[in-house]
Amino acid sequence: MDKDETQDILLFQQYQNQLELISQQVTLIDNLILEYERAKETLQEIGNTEKDKEILIPVGGDTFVFGALKDKTKVITGIGGNVSIEKRITNAVPALQKKIEDFRKEEDKLVNLVQEIQGKTEVLTQKIKERRGEK
Repeated sequence: MDKDETQDILLFQQYQNQLELISQQVTLIDNLILEYERAKETLQEIGNTEKDKEILIPVGGDTFVFGALKDKTKVITGIGGNVSIEKRITNAVPALQKKIEDFRKEEDKLVNLVQEIQGKTEVLTQKIKERRGEK
């Protein structure tokens, strides 16, 4: 194996590592999108629910408690840095939709990056095979 081939193989491995990391990021973004979609749908349903009606409140780990809806106009929402603020549901739903759209844009960028890196790995693979006399 010559120096150029060794460099190409190392570069190929680096691309593979990048693809793995990007894949993990895409999975994380997909999970965030699902979480934000659920939150948005829940807030929309709360707007259609009668005041003082008993509802199930998620507490995590697929566990819920019974509670009564006292105010269906406001919600507490995180704004980052462990800071939360009170918002009207009518303002919170569009904010959630904006975050979902931002996540999707970021996901699109990552998918494009994956395609670019895959193209580079295909070129390297072909180059390595040609050096080795393979077809």
